[in-house]
Amino acid sequence: MNKYQELQLELLQYESMIERRDAKIRRLKDVIKAQDDNDCKVFRCWQCKSELIWGGDHDVQEVYEDEQSEGIVSNFTCSNYDCNTHVEVYHIFDVKN
Repeated sequence: MNKYQELQLELLQYESMIERRDAKIRRLKDVIKAQDDNDCKVFRCWQCKSELIWGGDHDVQEVYEDEQSEGIVSNFTCSNYDCNTHVEVYHIFDVKN
């Protein structure tokens, strides 16, 4: 085996080590997230599992344009800029006349 082939083999070994290290880091981060007591208070994106950022609340009548409905619409945006997910959560109050 010549010197060039030895260097190529060494490079492949290092790249393989880096890939395994990165995969292990991702797995460990997932384990840490799963064990975080405060994680249940974080609203997560369904697409990428990043944290959703609250954008505000609106009266449901602004969205439905229905005077019979009462409630709140909350909007959230994914913190991962590559994800582009937007979530609206509707909470309709049970109003009895």
